[in-house]
Amino acid sequence: MAFTSSHHTPIPCLPGLPLFGNVFALRNKRLELLQRISHEFGDIGAFHFGPSLVPVLNSPEFIRQVLVDQSTVFEKTATVRALGTPVLGNSVFLSEGEEHRRQRRLLAPHFQHSRVGNYAEIMVDCTERLQETWNEGEVIDLADEMMRLTLWIISKVLFDADIFGEERELGKALTYTFRHFASAATNPLRLPQSWPTPQNRRAQQALAYVNATIYRKIEERRQGDNDRGDFLSSLLRAQDEEHADVLSNQQVRNEILSLFVAGHETVATALTWCWYLLSQHPEVYTRMKLEGDRVLAGRLPTVTDLSNLPYTLQVFKEALRLYPSVYAFTRGSTAPVQLGEYYIPKGTSVVISPYTLHRRAKFFPNPERFNPDRFAPQQEHELVRYSYLPFGAGPHICLGMHFALLEGHLLLATLTQRLNFEFVGSEPVEPEPLLTLRPKGKILMRVRR
Repeated sequence: MAFTSSHHTPIPCLPGLPLFGNVFALRNKRLELLQRISHEFGDIGAFHFGPSLVPVLNSPEFIRQVLVDQSTVFEKTATVRALGTPVLGNSVFLSEGEEHRRQRRLLAPHFQHSRVGNYAEIMVDCTERLQETWNEGEVIDLADEMMRLTLWIISKVLFDADIFGEERELGKALTYTFRHFASAATNPLRLPQSWPTPQNRRAQQALAYVNATIYRKIEERRQGDNDRGDFLSSLLRAQDEEHADVLSNQQVRNEILSLFVAGHETVATALTWCWYLLSQHPEVYTRMKLEGDRVLAGRLPTVTDLSNLPYTLQVFKEALRLYPSVYAFTRGSTAPVQLGEYYIPKGTSVVISPYTLHRRAKFFPNPERFNPDRFAPQQEHELVRYSYLPFGAGPHICLGMHFALLEGHLLLATLTQRLNFEFVGSEPVEPEPLLTLRPKGKILMRVRR
């Protein structure tokens, strides 16, 4: 079958089951489905989501048109809004149009490169304190520890809150909420979120715990009326330009929760993949360690050191290429659109998958190979624009991009000065495409001082 009108080139698509299409593959073998479309069709192909056909855009040119040139026509889909709004409200993550531009104007100053550098000391301090709790020869679940670390860092940055020790409970609540979200998003037969099913009830309880934590922080700060130099203090002082009113507690909660989720889950996942890849490629690990030894000689890094640690950042960027935390996302067309020779009707959901895009040999030769030299300055400059999308592109590009790159760079440099990780798992690690691209199961590493 093909997705077309009478005067346009048909979009090739995979065969599917009657009524269900490719839903079961989408739910159970999502990466394989996306990779199959990429391998068989190249720049554009489609799958069946129930009776609907969903194009997958896999070329920098089409991606530029959707995310940049015609971004006003392609919005967050109705499904994402329906499932995301009860969790995140109309935050910058879900808003569109003028509302989105207004929110970005409010939040963007806090994420400018110069401002983000102020958070470096927090990142290094939290990392140093956590690694001191690991004993020589101890086996740790690295995925769990990276989640703890980034949750601790984002809590200090957002709330000036030291939650060392209570972060596991908060992390579990967030993880369950977003696993539930991801599962519902790919189920065409999902029940309303308001129905009291066991899964819905558990997700609501987890969200209630997260809400209570955040609202408590907001109230404490309003009562204290003191500026502690954190993001929450700034946000409580910020004014909505349109109405010149101080933001409501709910508006603050929505933005804080969006940043809270994005600021720990995505970076923790990227760092976990990074350490795993290093453990499997000792020559890369050794080169990164030698760079750190030469520049730092055992001391902790600062922001001013980072320009002298380029290979460490290349390692992080290459890990994001192979395992982008946001491995796929959707946009919905609000009007008919022509993409090259292909026609996209109004109301069509399209998928963009950084995971498959980053694995196209056309843009990244020998794409499965872990090769940080791809991001050496000259090679990175020569990459095809929009072929590398770990943070998206266009008006909705990730607000925290500089924050994430700084955090990944600093945490790698800090831990490399203190210890080595030896992978002790019995099987190669497989990716699990939930809301982010997490490693499946535990990532067992032995700590070597």
